[in-house]
Amino acid sequence: MDLKLPGMNGLEATRLVKEKNPDTKAVILSMYDASDYQNSAISAGANAYVTKHKMYTELVPVLNKFLYN
Repeated sequence: MDLKLPGMNGLEATRLVKEKNPDTKAVILSMYDASDYQNSAISAGANAYVTKHKMYTELVPVLNKFLYN
């Protein structure tokens, strides 16, 4: 999920998805590295927050964690 989406931001979309299906795993992928964004994402129900500049090293391990644990 990206924070900046047309029509609805990623935090709102995450919140809605998690309300409908709480077992869904949500990972926010964003260019914003500020803790405010990370905290908002977790509050919205995201299971993880990965910045785009770290996605090549962090995204696959995060996804594997949800797939295999």
